Amino acid sequence: MPNLTIYHGDMRIVLEDFPDNHFTHVLTDPPYHLQSISDVKCFGQGKAFGRTNAERKARSGFMGKQWDGSDVSFDPMTWKRVLRVVKPGGYMLCFGGSRTVHRIACAIEDAGWQLVDTMLWIYSSGFPKSLDISKSIDQRLGR
Repeated sequence: MPNLTIYHGDMRIVLEDFPDNHFTHVLTDPPYHLQSISDVKCFGQGKAFGRTNAERKARSGFMGKQWDGSDVSFDPMTWKRVLRVVKPGGYMLCFGGSRTVHRIACAIEDAGWQLVDTMLWIYSSGFPKSLDISKSIDQRLGR
């Protein structure tokens, strides 16, 4: 079995310690920016955070978690750093949230990566709670 090493930390900092073309592939689970998607419309545009209430809210991250509130995943420079340390022909598997993965994918592509395939993990979480179907059926039937 090959030796595997997991590097845990802010990839923008951790990757500085590696030379060009060092890795054959990358597996990463960056921040999904779940809080910010509806509040800030200009991620990846180099806009400074903190000027408006919406930007301050986005900076606070999902459920107030700071690590999820920065512009890491939507910034093409993040993915250019990753591309620098991956050997030619190498690949990356990057996780993303269902509401924000499209923005992450755009940033990855803008950084020079070629998007080849996308894997989706689709699952259901319960049922709609806004309508009691049995009561609605009874009402239609006049019960």
